[in-house]
Formats: sequence, structure tokens, C-alpha cells
Amino acid sequence: MRRRNRVAEFVVLASIVAVLFSLWPSPPVALAASPDGWEWQNPCPQGNELDGVWGTSSTDVFAVGLLGTILHYRNGTWTHMSSGSASNLHAVWGSSSVDVFAVGDSGTILHYDGNAWSSMSSGSASNLRAVWGSSSVDVFAAGDSGTLLHYDGSAWSSMSSGTTQTVRGIWGSSSQYVMAVGHSGTILHYNGIGWSSMNSGTESSLHAVWGSSSTDVFAVGPGATILRYDGSTWNPMTNVTGNLNGVWGASSADVFAVGDSGIRLRRDGSSWSLMSNVTVNHLNSVWGSSADDLFAVGEAGIILHYADGFWSSMNSGVDHWLWAVWGSSSNDVFAVGDAGLVMHYTDRTWALMSNTTGKLLWDVWGSSSDDVFAVGTDGTVLHYTNSTWAEMTSGTESDLHALWGRSSEDVFAVGTYGTILHYDGSSWTDMTNETVSSQGLWGVWGSPSTDDVFAVGDYSTVLHYDGIDWTEMDTEGLPSVVLWGVWGSSPDDVFAVGSYGVILHYDGIAWSRMTSNTQELLWALWGTSSSHVFAVGWAGTIMHYNGSDWVSMSSGTSDSLWDVWGSSPADVFVVGWYGTILHCAPTVASVTPSRGNQGEALDVIISGWNLTNTTAVSFGPLINVTGYSIDSLTQITASISIDAAATLGPRDVSVTTPEGTATLANGFTVTDAKPDIASVGPNRGYVGQTLGITIIGWNLTNVTNV
Repeated sequence: MRRRNRVAEFVVLASIVAVLFSLWPSPPVALAASPDGWEWQNPCPQGNELDGVWGTSSTDVFAVGLLGTILHYRNGTWTHMSSGSASNLHAVWGSSSVDVFAVGDSGTILHYDGNAWSSMSSGSASNLRAVWGSSSVDVFAAGDSGTLLHYDGSAWSSMSSGTTQTVRGIWGSSSQYVMAVGHSGTILHYNGIGWSSMNSGTESSLHAVWGSSSTDVFAVGPGATILRYDGSTWNPMTNVTGNLNGVWGASSADVFAVGDSGIRLRRDGSSWSLMSNVTVNHLNSVWGSSADDLFAVGEAGIILHYADGFWSSMNSGVDHWLWAVWGSSSNDVFAVGDAGLVMHYTDRTWALMSNTTGKLLWDVWGSSSDDVFAVGTDGTVLHYTNSTWAEMTSGTESDLHALWGRSSEDVFAVGTYGTILHYDGSSWTDMTNETVSSQGLWGVWGSPSTDDVFAVGDYSTVLHYDGIDWTEMDTEGLPSVVLWGVWGSSPDDVFAVGSYGVILHYDGIAWSRMTSNTQELLWALWGTSSSHVFAVGWAGTIMHYNGSDWVSMSSGTSDSLWDVWGSSPADVFVVGWYGTILHCAPTVASVTPSRGNQGEALDVIISGWNLTNTTAVSFGPLINVTGYSIDSLTQITASISIDAAATLGPRDVSVTTPEGTATLANGFTVTDAKPDIASVGPNRGYVGQTLGITIIGWNLTNVTNV
């Protein structure tokens, strides 16, 4: 895995993008979603970095990546697979479409049997970065600190590698001939008995290895490193370029290598040549079914396909950073970002909008669907009305980081050096008062019903506007950090978030620090009430405040998240790195009770997330849902009637909302009316002893005899 160096708290590497009108609907398959219901809306099929790709044919391909991501390409469509793991996955290989292995961090090994992925015991805690086998009973995995493992069809066992270097790639021509490559020029050879070191002639790291035979093997790595083995020695190859991460070939005369910044090389048997570029994202792995059918995967979930002599992207959407999101309703949402990027969501579709600026846009807010403002670098202010974006005169060259308003005639924008602007419906005026503060301001929010406006920024700066003057509020004794965002449910219930997981709260009298339960930088927050607040930030962090505690949510991504907005607690959008757009979807976590008899009627509690707008509940054939009540965001009570002819055994439970359908596989089991004994305790006694026995089981209510 390689991550592009864009890691600064507020320095943006803005990339050039031609903002042309286009649109992409949601794909015709279930979107990839986290356990807490955050689903990918952009890019599609998902945006987590992909580290490995392998397949059995041109229509059966697997890709794996961060946070347990597994995608499956089948008959022209990529779909998300449930891995059951949150570990980063780095490589994938199989002996067939029903015998596939994926390896990753902390010794993670997953196996796919054609129906589901399951975890295997590796006996190792090392990060595993490569996997290859000669058959289903002869599989090798390799990773950090020289870790080498072997699977014999029954269990994984450790092998002696003779090195402590990280092993990044593995390939073989048979069970008696396997090569492994890694850091500091490490190359290992396995002869069927043991591993031995080979002289690579380089100190450069090697990230991948592939060969057409035991006398024709290629290894690639950073610094334009390509080595070739001819059966006796490894030799460097010339006229190559780039940091290379993956290699695969159809034959000795047709070899492909991929690497950083989207580089793709092809060797025709005599020399390497650069292939046409269609992405600047890093590529980590390549595999193909033939010389004219290749797949390459990498950064930001990029998937490229080579066919008919051309590379093309299999992703839809954009991969430029998005910094802010706001909407007038659940079906009218705007997102803004790098290089003047503006996106619009309506009818469950995101579309690019044209505008006249190439400036980075930091924030977006509006009073209605036809009165929207966006602000950005160098004093940029855009206004959307009459279906058109137009630039406004702001009167400043300072970067503008945030905006908020009560109406189209009462809008505030804040930025660098304490800049504060106000729009009265006709023009922007400067409210900056450096005697109050000259610190950079990053967030602004105000009460819709009072004159109160709050602005936050560097060194825990908090400013307050009472309708007449701006004054600095007292934050003495609180952590001196950058406060990136502010939001409140009322003037007496205001939250501010910042670096190092800092969350402050204002109760109308004083600011105090809350227990955030995270150390990650928090960039923005939004809520619907004092008991429903979301905060987002670094490394995919999403925190939810329930009125008592801040609780971490599984976002399903490690990409940093920059803003959050919603129309309700069950309809929330989050945006961030590489065009990330997440949307909360319903989830079903449990059903209680989880079983019922044929012919029985009972009430069951369905627990999950985003259940507020439920429109349908299903327990499958011959179980009639006679009614349901929505108890809360996280709970439904359903009344069900099980037909006497209902099929015995487990079945799926599904909940449908306008945001999608959530299914708990095997969430409910139909049983017959016979009693079922699970345990007896105590389970022994002495001759002549009198004692009480507890029998635990199912369907014991109407017992007539024991």
C-alpha cells in the first residue's frame, strides 16, 4: 500500500480538473457499506485503496484492499463482498473461483469457498503482503519481518525464511520452485525443501515478482527497478521509469508493470515502453487473463481495464478532494472541493456542475435549492441562482474557509487573518476587526432564531457576534489547538471540534472540554439536536453524540473526511479525500427473539441503525409481517405471524427505507413446536441423591412430562 503525500492539516494539493457536466447513477448493485451503514456514493463501486487483484478469467476477478474491502467482478459488474474483517488486505490468489485466499494485516487470512468468506487461523501476527500457490493444498503467504507461511490443505504453518526483511511479493512455477522478493533487494528461492537467499545485485526494495518460467522471472520495485532472472543470475533492466509496485505477464514476450502516478509499462520481448496514461493515482497490482485483458488496481479504489489495445477506468465518479457538503433537502445536496469542483445530488444521482472558477472551494451553504453560496481561496465567492453559478465580488483576497447564514440576506463568511464578511442580499461587506482577533478562522455557525453567531479558528479562538459586535470568548485553560468546525442546536448548546480529537461545548455560560473518545483530528460537525450530533475527521473518523457520550462509528474507509450534513439523523452525507461521498444507509444488527415456531404469532425487536424511515420489513416466505412500529433511529418492533407450513431453518431479515435495504443474513430461524434441549445442569448426581435440575432449551413453555 502506498499513500500519496497529501498529509498537511490545511495545505491542499489542488489538481486541475475540467468541470464538465456529466452524471453517474448509483450502480445496479448494492453499494459497499460499513457495518454502521455508511455506504459509498462516490467513487463507485467504492473508494478504499486496493492493493491486490487476481482472477480466474476475464469475467471472474477479485480485488482486495483497505479495511477488509473485497470486490468481485462477475459478468461485467463489480460488487462488494462481505469479508467479515476490518483488516487491511494486501493480496489475493486462488486455485479456482471457489478456492480463493486473501491475506492482510495482523496475520489475517481469509478464504472464499464460492459462497462466503471465512477467517483462517494463520498462527502469525505479522502483516501479510503476498499470497500464491501451486494448488489448493500448496499455498504460500509472505509478509513483514521475513514471515513465510505454508498451507497444506489442512492448516497454515510457519516456514524458516532466513531473513528479517519484509517480503512483498511471491510467485512460483511449481511447488518445487517458488520466488519471494522484498525490502533491501531481498530475493528468496524455495526448492521444495527449504528457502535460500539469492544475490539480487541491488539494495532497492522489490515489491512484486512474476515469471513465465523458472528461467524467465521479473521483479520490480521503486526507483525504476526491474530485475530479470535468466535461470542463473538476476540482471537489472534499463530504459524503465517510475516507482513500480506490480508485475504480471501473459508470456515472456508480453509483460506489464504498474506503479506510482498511474504509470504502466509493457515489455514486448525486447524492450520496455510507456503505455498511455489514464490516471495519476498510484497503481499497486496488476493481473490479466491474457495480453489483451488486464486489470490494475490502486489508490482511491481505482480499477483500470485493458482491452482492445486501450486502458480505461472501470470506476464512476470523481476522485478529487471534496471539502464541504450542504443540502436543502435529502434530494438536493451540493458538494464542493478542489479546483472549483461542484457536485449536485438529486434523484439519487450525483452530477458535476459547471462554473467559472478553478479555485479551491472550502465550503458551501444555501438558504434554498436556488440560493446557494460557495467560498474558497483568494476571496472566491460563488453564488448559485437561476440554475447558474456566478462569481461574486467579495472585496477580499483572503482565503475564505467557511460560511453560514440565516437567509439569502444574512450570510457570514470567515477566513484567514480573522477575516469576517457579511452579505446583506446585495453586497459583501468586511466585518474584520483585528483588535478582536487576527487568527485564522475555520468555522462559523449561528442561531437561526437569535442574533448569536459563533466563529472558531487557530489557537482555540472562539468569537461571538451578538448582532452588533464581534467579541472574543474565554477559552483559557482549554487545549490550544486549531478549532476546525462549529455547530449548535441553540445558542446555549454549541459544539466545536479541532485537532487531536478536541471537542468543546458551550452551555450558554462557559466553554468546557468534552470526552471525545478519539485522538484523531476532527474537521467538521453537524447535528439535528443536542442528542444527535455527528463529527468527522482524519483517517475515516466518524463520531456520534447521543446526548451522553461520543461513540465511534465504522465509516468503512481510512480516507480523511472533511464535512458532514444531513436532512435528518437517518439521512446524512459525509465528504472527504479522493472524492469520498458516504451516505448513511439502514443496517440490521440483531433480531430478538431470533426464532419462532411454525404457526406462532409473536413480536420481535429489530435493532440496527438508520431505521427511522422504514417502509417495509420482511422475514421471507410464509412469515407475514402484520405490522411494525418505529421505536427509534436504532429499533423497530415488528409483529409477525409464522405460517404452519413455513420452511424450517434460518432465513434473512430485511428492512427497507428510502436510503436502501439492509439484510441480516440468517437473522431469524423457524422451528417446529417440539421442545429442544440445549443443556442440563447439573449434568450428574450420586446414587440416592435428591437435587434440582435446570433444563435449558427452546419450546419448553407447555411441557407436560420430563
